[in-house]
Order: sequence, then C-alpha cells, then structure tokens
Amino acid sequence: MFSISKGKNEKKEIIDQDMILKQFNAIEKLSRLITSYSDINLLLDDILKLVPDVLGILLTAILLWDDELKELKLAKASIPKTVENVVEIATKKKVSTIVYPTTDPNNIFTKAINLKSIQVLSNIEESLEPLMSKVFAKRIIFLVKKQLKLLIVVPMIVDGKILGVIAFGWKKDFLPENEKIFLNTFTNQVSIAIYNSKLFKQNANQIDLLKIQNYNIQSLYTLTSKISKTLNPNEVAQEAVDSLPQDGNLIGGILTEYNEKTNQLLVKAVTKNYLSTEVQKITGDYSNFFIDLSNEKFYLNSIYKSFTNNTIEFCDNLEKILFPIIPKVLIGFIEKILNTKYAIIFPVNSRGKIIGTITYFLRNKKIDDIQENERQLLNTYTNQIGIALENAHLYTTSQEVQQDLSKALDEIQNRRKFEQDMIDVMGHELRTPMSILKNALSFLDMDLRKKGEITKEHQQIYIAMGLDAARRESSLIETLL
Repeated sequence: MFSISKGKNEKKEIIDQDMILKQFNAIEKLSRLITSYSDINLLLDDILKLVPDVLGILLTAILLWDDELKELKLAKASIPKTVENVVEIATKKKVSTIVYPTTDPNNIFTKAINLKSIQVLSNIEESLEPLMSKVFAKRIIFLVKKQLKLLIVVPMIVDGKILGVIAFGWKKDFLPENEKIFLNTFTNQVSIAIYNSKLFKQNANQIDLLKIQNYNIQSLYTLTSKISKTLNPNEVAQEAVDSLPQDGNLIGGILTEYNEKTNQLLVKAVTKNYLSTEVQKITGDYSNFFIDLSNEKFYLNSIYKSFTNNTIEFCDNLEKILFPIIPKVLIGFIEKILNTKYAIIFPVNSRGKIIGTITYFLRNKKIDDIQENERQLLNTYTNQIGIALENAHLYTTSQEVQQDLSKALDEIQNRRKFEQDMIDVMGHELRTPMSILKNALSFLDMDLRKKGEITKEHQQIYIAMGLDAARRESSLIETLL
C-alpha cells in the first residue's frame, strides 16, 4: 500500500506515508507526556495540541467518567468557536461545565462505556439531543455538515476501569482499519497519561495531607506543652493564645472568661504580637473590655451568641465581634491593621459547663474555605485550652482551700492555747480561796487542840476569813458556769 507508484495514485500514497509518520510522531510525543505532568489540566491541553497534526479530525473532546454520579464531565475540548457559541446558547452553560448524561443505553457515549469499545456514528445530530433541543442540534449540524462526517467515541480504559472517553469529529465518511487502530492506540496512551496523573495527584495529596497533619500535631504539641508549664490561670490563658500557630491561616486569638459574680465575659488574654500591639494603641488596655451578658445591647455580638448558645460562630465582619465593646468608628482601622474581616468563635467548656470563649482571627480565609480538618484542629485547640484552664482553676481553688485550712488550724491551735492559759489562770484563781478557807479552818483546829478552846477573837478572825474565801470561790464558780 505504501510503495511509491506512478500516475494519479502516487500523490495519495505519499500522503498516506506522511500521515503514518505524523501518527507515529504523535504517539511518540504522547508517550513522553505520560510521565511529564502531575497537573491533569496541563496534560489535557498538550494532548489536544497533538490531535490537529494527525488524521482528518475537526474537533476533539475529552470527557472524564464520574463513577459515583455515573456521568461524563467534559474536561477539555477543541472545537470551532462558532460551534462552541451555539452549544453554550443551547445548554445555557459554559462548554467547560457540560455534563453528558449516560442514561440512554443506545447513546453512542453510553455504548462506548458499557461495551468498552470504539463506537462510530454517522447521524451526529443524535449524539447532541441529550444536551439540547433538535433545533439547536440541527443548527450545529448545519455549521459543520460540510466538514464533519462521523463522530467516533473511544473509551479510555486502564486496568479494566473506565476513565472516560475521547470523542473525535471525523472529516471522512469512513474509518479505515489502520486509522481505527491508531485511534485506539492514541486513546490508550492518553488513558495511561491521565491515570498516572491522577495517581501522582493522589500521592501528592497524601503527602500534603501528611504535611498538614504533621504541622497540626506539632502546633498542638507546642500549645499543650506551653500551657501545661504553669498552673497560674492568668499565665495559662496568656500562654494559650500566644502558642497559637501564626504562620498559617491564624493571626491570633482572644480568650474571654465568664465571671459569675458580675455576669460578664471578661477579656482574659489576647495574642501578643505586632498586630495586637498596633491595635492596642487605638483601643487601649484589653483588660478593660467585657461583655455584659445582662445588657441587651450585646445580644447581637457574636461572642455573646457563642457563649449563650454554646455554638460555634462564624464572622465575615469584625464589627460582629468588636461592637459594642469598641466604638464602630475604630473597627475599620482595626480591620486595616489586621488585614482581615474573618474570625471563628468557639465556646470554651469545662466538665459540661461553659467557662468562656476563644476567638480565632483568620488570615485572608473566608469561612466557606475552612476545611473540616481545620475546624477539628481549632476545636482541639479549644478543648485543650479548656482543660488547661480547668486544671489551673482547680489548682488555684485547692491552694485557696489549703490556705483556709491552714488558717483554721492556726486559729484552732491559738484557741486551744488560749483555753489552756485560761484554765491555768482559773485553776490558780479557784485554788486561792480554797487555800485561804483551809488555812482558816486549820488555825481554828490548831487552837482547839492546843488550848482546848477557841478564843472569841480568833473565832471572829478565822471564821470571817473562811466565809470571805468561800464567797470568792462561789463567785468564781458562778462566773465559769
């Protein structure tokens, strides 16, 4: 077939040889692409650039298969601008967002997937009807009818698994076997390239995930190690906000603590960095700020809501956090200094009881952009801070109790000493009248023994002495009792 002959067939055979060379070069270039890209979009762009060099192809579309949704999503396409415009008007979608339904088993795309084989369709209008009305389908056919003769859909398969399809708009009205073989070979190479790109992306994602997890573990370790170094509640609070990682999405935080006596949320600690220092120049000392939970003017404040409802609050405007704590006229300046409007507030719990809140300020990251793992990390930070504050308060309470017990013990010992001193004094006081009374009686007894009688004078002296001592003794006893 490819030998050179004379006459009219000579040009045709030379063109065939040239096309075979182009096909070979395309396959060779595609082979190099297989290991060249990790970004699938860049890969598909370069694949489409290879197609015009080979065969009679008017347009090419690469559609990737979503196994979960059971649909084909257009990944890349190379089609005439006039056709693209009609498609977008007909579908009311950008070409890049088109999803091709595969519910009809007789549809050429569905057949290619189900049968896992190349499919050829001459009635091209039929392939467009799932996407648009017949009117628009006919309009597209009118635009390309002189150039587009066949639609060829080749499934992309790797290891028996469908990755998608490639649709070729064929200029010829037939598909020779050798060109069919080329299309299959070309598509197989594309399949391998896409598969490798996806694998590389998965591996890259896993590596990124491991890096994120390692970073999170490191930051959590830093936080827990620093807040566990002290049991002073004020130091724990300051260490908690200062230990927050500030080289990622966070720029700092504010920790508030509930005061039961005043029914207020008091600012306990603010991250110490350049930004907070600049803000403090405008606002003054942070320790002066509080939220009065009994004052209705605070009801719309997001920190108030987080505490009273025990919910996570998301803010896209710092006014929701700072007003009415800080006048509105100052909030705009604060947003400029922080260069952000976004924050997320978590209630801080301890043994099922809300003890305060912590506000995390986010750097240029909207609430919708926060991934679930990031929220979980912030929640873990909050829980660890809550535990540290609880331990610090328990320690402080135990110290206060110990001090009270020590004071009580000292007081008891002092009372006992006082009582002993009193007993000693009272013992002396009680013994003195009794001794006098005893002596008086002893003198009377002595006179009686020696003289056989007691003189009137001695009777008066010693009886008076004994009666006086008895009265004193009686008075002391009544005083004690």
